[in-house]
Amino acid sequence: FGRRWSGLVALLDLDDVVISVDADATASEASDFCALHVWGRKGAERYLLDRIYRQMELPDLLDAFDLLVERWPQARFKLVENKSNGTALVSMRRATVPGIIPVNPKGDKEARAGWAVASYQAAQVILPGPAEECRSDRGHPLDHGGPWVDGYVDNMVGFLAGAAHDDDVDATSQAFEHWAK
Repeated sequence: FGRRWSGLVALLDLDDVVISVDADATASEASDFCALHVWGRKGAERYLLDRIYRQMELPDLLDAFDLLVERWPQARFKLVENKSNGTALVSMRRATVPGIIPVNPKGDKEARAGWAVASYQAAQVILPGPAEECRSDRGHPLDHGGPWVDGYVDNMVGFLAGAAHDDDVDATSQAFEHWAK
């Protein structure tokens, strides 16, 4: 499910980098998760560069978003699902963070997931390798790899099997749909 990249990531060689956010309203036990992704594109290939995934209240969501904006200044667009806490995030950061685009999902979740499925089927999605092998051109470790990649893959595969949490699917398809326009 997606190839793995490792070694030095030449981020300056990417055609585009976006932040994609799917945010839920609360951090209660029954709530969905917030999925904040950073995706890079080089030609037809898509690279998952960073991911924050957990249940969050609005203050934690804002902090996580600010962290990714700071960590990834080359992300020209910040795609935020215009629902729930995503609407509040857009409202609170629009004046200070350039490139925020509120996204109103169209169609059902399965149809939106189609944006990601085609790229996966074409083997054009590249996921991080083990954390110790992943370094950006700025020298900071992409403090992921390993367990979080497995969680991402589990969520993507689980969606196809009818799992309750589809947040990674939404954040992924939102970025891929943006590039298809």
